Amino acid sequence: MATSSVLDIGCATGGFLAELRSLGIQTLTGIDPSERCARIAQEQHGLDVRWGTIDSLIQEGKAFDVITLIGVLEHVRDARELLAKARALLRPDGFIYVASPDVESFQRCRNAPFQQFSTEHINFFSEASLKNLGTGAGLQGCSSRRWITQWSASILDSVVSVKYITAHHASEVEPERASERALQAYISDCEEQVELLRQRLSTLGCCRVPLIVWGAGSNTRFLLNIGVFRDLNIVAFVDVNPYLQGRILHEIPIVSPTEIRSRREKILICSKAFELDIKATIEKLNLGNEVIALYNAG
Repeated sequence: MATSSVLDIGCATGGFLAELRSLGIQTLTGIDPSERCARIAQEQHGLDVRWGTIDSLIQEGKAFDVITLIGVLEHVRDARELLAKARALLRPDGFIYVASPDVESFQRCRNAPFQQFSTEHINFFSEASLKNLGTGAGLQGCSSRRWITQWSASILDSVVSVKYITAHHASEVEPERASERALQAYISDCEEQVELLRQRLSTLGCCRVPLIVWGAGSNTRFLLNIGVFRDLNIVAFVDVNPYLQGRILHEIPIVSPTEIRSRREKILICSKAFELDIKATIEKLNLGNEVIALYNAG
């Protein structure tokens, strides 16, 4: 493996490639559609990371022993086409490794409601459908695995992976019935979570208690759009993301943590994934506000 050439498609800032290098693998290439990510990978890790798509590698006639797509196929419009292009870059005795969220285990990872339906994820795979995807791209799934991973202190995520080799004859498509059942169960579970959140916030809404909501990301926006926060008296949103600070969300300003140092309204933490980090930031800033954790993830 140390002498193998590896291509990581959708490599982001190159963390996975850097880890492979620490294991002794030297011939490493990455490609990512984000120019900023590619630049960070080059500057921080000294990696050969390209900005763009794999079409440029195909045109160069490149070939690799191992190709990885980790957390990629759930984001792309035509996953089968991308796999077929990856196959064109694969050496005859090489393999492709793919890992994506496992739709069959969504319900086991009770994170923020409907978090798996974030706008970044447009495809959902079971073990069978991920194998079938390779079949349509001239690949054969030779092994697969499903597991649960600890994404953060309070967040679990499901993963399904498949190792593909080049198919030398047509493979059979495996009947796939798990995804629909799993998605229906996940939707029902999320609807129950939303109702529990409505009940939990009802007292604050009835009393019109002025609130600062900490977190202006996808979870907060979702809860705003479905009306969970309709009756709350939100006076400000707080977020550490500098790209959000200074913007307006539902006619309410998004401010930085330092801007609320002199304010005394109650703080509602609206993030399950980063709840513990937010609590640590509040403590570091010595804020005396009463804190309410929406999810009690800690």
